[in-house]
Amino acid sequence: MAAGHEKSWLILIILMTCNCQHAAADILHPSRYTDLYFPRFVYTATVYGDHDVMSPIAQVIAVSRGNVTVTYGIRHIACGEDGDETTVAADSGVFSINPQDGRVYTSVNNPRCVGKGLSNITWMITIAASSDHFYDTALLEVEVKPDQTFNCDPKDICFGPTELIFSVEEESAPSVLFVFPPGYAANSCPHTRATYGISQGNENGDFAVDRQSSALVTTRRLDRDTTDSYPVTIVCRLHHRARGRKTESISTAAAHVAVTDVNDNQPSLLPIVNRQNVVHIADRHKGSHILPSPVELWDPDLAPNPHEVNHYHVAIETEISDFVETQLDIEEQAGPTGVPGTRLKTYLLLKKTVPYMMKGEYPIRITWKDTSADAVQNTDFETLNFTIVIDPIQLQFQNRTYKAVVDKRATKFTRKIITV
Repeated sequence: MAAGHEKSWLILIILMTCNCQHAAADILHPSRYTDLYFPRFVYTATVYGDHDVMSPIAQVIAVSRGNVTVTYGIRHIACGEDGDETTVAADSGVFSINPQDGRVYTSVNNPRCVGKGLSNITWMITIAASSDHFYDTALLEVEVKPDQTFNCDPKDICFGPTELIFSVEEESAPSVLFVFPPGYAANSCPHTRATYGISQGNENGDFAVDRQSSALVTTRRLDRDTTDSYPVTIVCRLHHRARGRKTESISTAAAHVAVTDVNDNQPSLLPIVNRQNVVHIADRHKGSHILPSPVELWDPDLAPNPHEVNHYHVAIETEISDFVETQLDIEEQAGPTGVPGTRLKTYLLLKKTVPYMMKGEYPIRITWKDTSADAVQNTDFETLNFTIVIDPIQLQFQNRTYKAVVDKRATKFTRKIITV
């Protein structure tokens, strides 16, 4: 029996030892160790005489280490000027603090020091932060200034010195063009906030202003070949609130969004009525024109330099390549939509004189391609196919003078587009 009691005590001692060790571990666990403090000893705030009592004048937050609940409160209030200080009861209601987030409010529009009637005074508010085991205080100095009237210039507040000129690359993904600083109104005019929008020039919804960030953005990919610039009007609304009254002021500014060119098109032949595929040569001499008029092409993209014809490559495929050459002229010109592009004129000339007895039909294919380094398209070519007919010149004897009779049939041709 005694042996049984000894075993029982032994078990009890072991259990007690284990419980004590576990309790000691809990006390030393980092999550149970914490402190509470304000990062600064003194905080400052400014209140104008027309302050909106619904808006906080400051927020004083303490730092806590660990999982603790912090409660804020006002411990002491004093007011005065030039060392003349008066104590005010902490529960007087002149100032209050949210116990959960540390936001400080005033209950009157123009908090004046009791019995002094001073217009420019400073309030000293002692704020305490406390938890179950920790406590710290900080001083909030509140300077009261006379009424602030709404005499701010909306133009300066809304837009500042920034020129509203932006550019975006065509066919680029929707992006942010500019962010209007929301702090303009807050820093320049108390109790004022600004909202932005677009009032004109956005009929197709190509642009928008984000209400949260005040960012001017594009809403879709823009095509410069259709529209190369967008004049839009930005409207700014200033909302001012003081002493329970709300006023609004509106200001506008002209913005210009330019769409920069991307070389993403190939030149194409301009249409010609009744174009045929047979051309009869009317003159066989070197330098003469094979075609009665130049072949004209249109490229919606802008050439890097309108005076540099090397931007385009013109190839001729024919059996009589020794006799045929091209001359290319390009110029910047407004297209069908009014957007500037490149107009190409190709002249087909005789490189040397054709022998008088040469005759026959010779197929010709002319191919145009944009060979610039920034060209996006690499496979599409614009091609023109037609046939040159060379007839021998007929000579007639009239009054001892030789006169050449030239075939003057129509010199027209057809257009064909192929992909190689």
